Amino acid sequence: MLEGGGFPDTLIAGDSAQANVDAMDWPAANDLLLKRTRAEAYGLMAGDVRGPFHSVLDSDVAFAAISPDGRHIVYQMPGSGRLMVTSYPTTGRRWQVASQGVEPLWLSATQLLYRLGVSWYVVAIDPATGEPTGQAKLWGQDPRFSDTPGWSNRLSRDGGIIYVQGPAETTARYLRVIPNWVAQMKATVDEANR
Repeated sequence: MLEGGGFPDTLIAGDSAQANVDAMDWPAANDLLLKRTRAEAYGLMAGDVRGPFHSVLDSDVAFAAISPDGRHIVYQMPGSGRLMVTSYPTTGRRWQVASQGVEPLWLSATQLLYRLGVSWYVVAIDPATGEPTGQAKLWGQDPRFSDTPGWSNRLSRDGGIIYVQGPAETTARYLRVIPNWVAQMKATVDEANR
């Protein structure tokens, strides 16, 4: 049930050939960004949830997000791992943010955050053009980060991120090898059972 009563509306319905989409982002009150997942129909669609959806990008994309000011879109190109920024809702020149990265998030209209392995990087973006204005800088690392299906990290309300953290890794200072340990244990057990 929704806040204020009522039930959610169906956005897309039909057989799997028609409705096989992933929700990527909800940039505004009535807009929704969807990724088509059928093999012959990859692409990114956007539109008002009350009206028809239109194609935004023709190429295969993943982890797309609209900038807070609604002027740019960032996305990952799964085949190459590149992160790209272009204008939104009408695409224009595309800028490469990183040659490798996943799950880009907008911290603000001027800052993009993306992950590579267990490290996050931040890149400054010109809000007028979408062009990166400097080199990526390390934002944070966590060797306990656990990758999950779909989005593995999302923004928190306090300017941080939310993600799943795995158990602490324990390291031993040494490894002791005891030759013939199994034979010694069997002999000890046999001796105790006499």
